[in-house]
Amino acid sequence: MAPDRTPISGGRPLLSTAALAVTLLGLWGAERAAGPALSDSRRRMAAQRLVPDGLAKLSAPHRDARGRARERVPVLLDSAGDPGCVEVLTRALRTHPVLLLRAHPGPGIGHLVARCVLRRPPMWEGSSMAELTLTLSLEVARDGTGAETQGGVGRRVTYRGRQRITGYLALAPPLVAVAVALATRRILLSMLMAIFCGALVVLAGDPSRLSAPLWERLLRLPLDVLGAGVHAARYYLLGPLLAQFKVQVMIFATSLVGMIAVITRAGGTDGLVSLVSRLKGRPHLARLSVFLMGLALFFDDCANTLVVGSAARPITDAARVSREKLAYIVDSTAAPIAGVALISTWIGFEVGLFQTASESLGLATGGFDLFLEALPLRFYCILTLGFVLATILLRRDFGPMLGAERRAARTGRTGTEEPTGQEHFLERGGPPPGLEPSWPVAVVPILTVLLGVLGGILVLGHYTPGVRLALSEGLYGWGSVRHLRDCFTQAARAGIGGWAMLGAGCAGSVVALAMARRRRRHLPSAPGQADRTRAAPLSWGELGRAYIVGGRAIASAIGILVCAWAIQAACDELGTSVTLTAALAGMVDPTLMPLLIFITSAAIAFATGTSWGTMGILIPTVVPLAYALGGREHPVLLYLAAGAVLDGAIFGDHCSPISDTTVMSSLSSGCDHLDHIRTQLPYAVTVMLAAALFGYLARGLGAPLWSCYAMAATALLSVLWALGRNPDLSNPTATGAAESDPPVAR
Repeated sequence: MAPDRTPISGGRPLLSTAALAVTLLGLWGAERAAGPALSDSRRRMAAQRLVPDGLAKLSAPHRDARGRARERVPVLLDSAGDPGCVEVLTRALRTHPVLLLRAHPGPGIGHLVARCVLRRPPMWEGSSMAELTLTLSLEVARDGTGAETQGGVGRRVTYRGRQRITGYLALAPPLVAVAVALATRRILLSMLMAIFCGALVVLAGDPSRLSAPLWERLLRLPLDVLGAGVHAARYYLLGPLLAQFKVQVMIFATSLVGMIAVITRAGGTDGLVSLVSRLKGRPHLARLSVFLMGLALFFDDCANTLVVGSAARPITDAARVSREKLAYIVDSTAAPIAGVALISTWIGFEVGLFQTASESLGLATGGFDLFLEALPLRFYCILTLGFVLATILLRRDFGPMLGAERRAARTGRTGTEEPTGQEHFLERGGPPPGLEPSWPVAVVPILTVLLGVLGGILVLGHYTPGVRLALSEGLYGWGSVRHLRDCFTQAARAGIGGWAMLGAGCAGSVVALAMARRRRRHLPSAPGQADRTRAAPLSWGELGRAYIVGGRAIASAIGILVCAWAIQAACDELGTSVTLTAALAGMVDPTLMPLLIFITSAAIAFATGTSWGTMGILIPTVVPLAYALGGREHPVLLYLAAGAVLDGAIFGDHCSPISDTTVMSSLSSGCDHLDHIRTQLPYAVTVMLAAALFGYLARGLGAPLWSCYAMAATALLSVLWALGRNPDLSNPTATGAAESDPPVAR
């Protein structure tokens, strides 16, 4: 993923800057036209984000290991502050499974104090800027039953949450990232500028500063610029580097690349290429093998992207399949299959959100039942998997992807013209002269990683308190499907899946090093002249250096991944999701609601780069809305809304240049990140339009489910037939070229 050093044309930065300015000006005008109603909607959305977090913390001591209520705690609410926030809190307490709202004091009733403080500048300047602070304090008896204890001393739990309401400027970081990337084609520069922009808006847009006179704000601007750099480095960039799961993902990715470097040095990559040499004239089979590998690793999207991309790269290079196509297949199977699989790290998160929404509405349908009902309505995920398979079987591509595939087929250059740092190493770090290729050296470590991730998640999930409690209560039997599914669910809830990836990456690396060291005996040497120095081929010292150099080669890709996490943190602090959700909150036509929810979810995920965050924000909001607008009488509307949130989040995350899974797909596939986005976007948008029009819109208008899929499939196949061409016709090996053709470039 080397930076593109193509000279920047003078017109491209100017056009990007003008487009950014026009977009921000248009958003400002739309905000002014909306008036106070939009500001009120944003405050409600901010409260709806803070209140569930606060109540979850207050009720945690009264829940068991599976999150169920151990007891009901009656409370008397003492609230003051912003009326909208108080209304949201009161409504949530009325349906809360643990806290029972009482109207009058009495013996055994806890005391809940709520203070909702809204800070905002004068309305005539910066009216979109505000900050909502929610402070909750719950005092109950020490024994948790509500009965008075000796001395009247109770247990106190306190929560304090803050949400910035930044208005249209909350969209500045993702807009700046896209504009600078298009203008300069330097992804790290664009991300760093977006991070700095977000920090500057946070500091300069503080409501207390906007209340100061204009001259004072201008004098403080240089200090704000310096402070923005410090704020961005401390809270956005260093935050991901200190977060446990993110560190585990970075180590896992680095260990995989180091493992591949050792495998290459020991002849494993050449052996794997020799094993699949029958694919040399059949690139469609190479693409199909990547697709099937992606389906096989259905249990986690992070492990899917990193393992499949790294393992499949030698196969697709040998078959002259472009890195852009490899990254597209990897990215388009990871999240869609993990999102709809009945056993995965995703289902625990999704079912947990649905269960909370179901309990708040008093539905007889549980979270898993709601997930199953929404499963046939996951139009984008299902159509994406079908579209990827159709492009492979029909051998048709269009747009920038067709150009990339033709380049690889004609020239054998599967990647960009300048090799990445990792590829430079692989070119220098091939097997020693005379060492025969060996495919087990590649297959065994890769299988070790795959089985290690799967087995690690199952074992770690099995020993979580939630699973142990369920087994002791007899909710399911050991080894049953429910048991396996709950292991994934509880592992995701406890945040321990990263340890499984970390352990699997280390185990795969150890196996690769051990097998590579054993290959030393196969080196040709004269009797009694074996080189036993540390620099000898396949010695421990040389293999260690190969591992370190290979892992170090993806430093720039890891930097992009850290920057993507940093932009997500900036958007979270700015309240980007609050701004986008409030903008479409008034569009509540029941027939159009699933489509609008899908669009809103996609916009939030694209702007923030996180699908899980989008789901966590929208499901508590849109599921009750869908239920109130007709979901009670027509449950299909409720299921459509649930499916639209999940699918919209996956689409937005799929297309976002700041999404961690998109970055990891580029990283593992050895593809330039901007090239991956540029070639994938037309395909993802095509499927999105089919899902939106023939899925959520048509089904919302009452069309039968089978006809929705029939119309969508017909539309997608028509696009492939009309716009697509067969890129393999340009492949000399696919058209009967001689075996003496030039070797495939890596």
